[in-house]
Amino acid sequence: MSLSHQQKKVKPLTKVFSSLSDVIFTLAKMEEHVPLRNSKLTYLLHVKPCLGGDSKTFMVVNVSLASSSINESLCSLRFAARVNA
Repeated sequence: MSLSHQQKKVKPLTKVFSSLSDVIFTLAKMEEHVPLRNSKLTYLLHVKPCLGGDSKTFMVVNVSLASSSINESLCSLRFAARVNA
């Protein structure tokens, strides 16, 4: 599988996780506008009240020790650290 093919497969996931982190940070800051409609995932989490209020969120981060996966693992860890902050 070529690198550009892999990048095309990962791009939508990156967008969804970026939208999710935006929502989590906005809720944490208690801002008025929460960008819930930026992705289908965040919209669905809003429709079924899973974010904000008294809800609890649990995140599992999958990392690999393989040197070929170092960039993806680092990206996952950075995302988790950002959300956990």
